[in-house]
Amino acid sequence: MVFQETPLIAYNHDFTKLSLTPSVIFFYNIFQSIENSFYSEKVFVLFKDKVFQPSSAIRYTTEFYNTILTHHFNNIPPILCLYTDDSSDHRTIFGSVQISLICLFLHENFDILIAMRLQGVALVRDTMSSELETAFAKLNTLDKIHAAAKTNETL
Repeated sequence: MVFQETPLIAYNHDFTKLSLTPSVIFFYNIFQSIENSFYSEKVFVLFKDKVFQPSSAIRYTTEFYNTILTHHFNNIPPILCLYTDDSSDHRTIFGSVQISLICLFLHENFDILIAMRLQGVALVRDTMSSELETAFAKLNTLDKIHAAAKTNETL
């Protein structure tokens, strides 16, 4: 969301063919009293290059699980609440996501696992060199980008 007079320079993270897929994992604490802050100052950000590191439900769930282990030092709480965006590797109506979450639930023997959807994520990228901008303007699919990257190391 931007002001009316502000140019829109950030788009949904999967809007362009040159994009990074972010995974932002924010840990928080739920206290009995409202005087305590839920913010734990622990934020993990993972980026995957859409072209060369395609994301999937099982990959995301594995990365998420490894981050949980890092954060909780093998002392994982019995209840897990997961807020995700609406991308295909997070959408809970997809069978691949459901199977990945069931695997996570069974592997860690959680008491409860809750998965909820959030709104989209936006990123902005810097303009590349004019040569690369021209090259990518002609590459209209991920397959074409993969093929071009085999002969051009700057891609």
